Amino acid sequence: MTGVKLETLKMELSNLVRLVYAGFNKALEIYTDDAKMQLGSVVSQDNQPLAFYTCKLLDSQTRHIIIKLELLSIIETLHEFCSFLFEYKISIFTNHKNLTFNNFHNWQSLPLEVDFQGIKHGNLLL
Repeated sequence: MTGVKLETLKMELSNLVRLVYAGFNKALEIYTDDAKMQLGSVVSQDNQPLAFYTCKLLDSQTRHIIIKLELLSIIETLHEFCSFLFEYKISIFTNHKNLTFNNFHNWQSLPLEVDFQGIKHGNLLL
């Protein structure tokens, strides 16, 4: 009986996270988060995941403060998917309120070639 339940659970989980193709006329959302040892983010559109990014931190990077790690997660995600994100309007969601667009004015100095809509405080909705 438990084998059937496990297979059912696997099937349900695999249906929850199914990558889709992006619609060209809709904006993209990037949800980022950091942990003590790695960075991660999800690029999504209409609450459907399009791409995932994860990166293990170097030993020297684990000593950074949390806000710098969250910013590093955002920048690394934009760098990793720059060719994919080029023509889209992008909103970035983070759980660090100090990184919102109004509180962090150095975004203009970053070499971004995307239609950047700003950073918003929010949680991952998936």
